[in-house]
Amino acid sequence: MLIFYRIVKKILITGASGLVAGILINHLSKNPNYVIYGMDKHVELSMRYTLENTPIAEGQQPMLPTKEKLYVCDFTDGYQISQIIKDNQINIIIHLASLLETEPIEKNQSY
Repeated sequence: MLIFYRIVKKILITGASGLVAGILINHLSKNPNYVIYGMDKHVELSMRYTLENTPIAEGQQPMLPTKEKLYVCDFTDGYQISQIIKDNQINIIIHLASLLETEPIEKNQSY
């Protein structure tokens, strides 16, 4: 007798409120073998998602199914990212975040 196990992959996508990430999340969330976790720094851009660490306003509908979660986190915060990965047992990370800066590269040391 063969027993088949469903292997669920937990995927963390940084920059989750961006255009490319939104398209990717929409595509991946259709697969029952994936649990999607998004991460983005910009709360005002991210309110369309179910927020893991921010309460949702009454009457607000998340864009994604409830199994997806979005963390509000700066991707330069290594400790917070490691906690998200550890707490959720993330298998795959897709890094789509970027720094939104208006200053030239020469003036900004975070690059």
